[in-house]
Amino acid sequence: ALIYEAHIAQRFYRIWCAWCTPETQLKRLMRRDNLAEKQAHAHIRSQMSADEKKSLADLSFNTDCSYSTLMQSLEQAIQNLKNER
Repeated sequence: ALIYEAHIAQRFYRIWCAWCTPETQLKRLMRRDNLAEKQAHAHIRSQMSADEKKSLADLSFNTDCSYSTLMQSLEQAIQNLKNER
């Protein structure tokens, strides 16, 4: 989202977005930053929504999956990107 907010998206060949459900986002933020739920909600509200980020990105990855599933998706996307060139 910072890429869009800073108006620098044109500097990149492709933009990929990692996202998760709002519930997961809240839990992860609270755990990572040791925030109370109210603080975490305020932080999330101050950011661009996941739906908006996904709509702007060239490719998006749902991170509400196992590590191996996410890695398979990323590896496939990287291979596709290599094949484009």
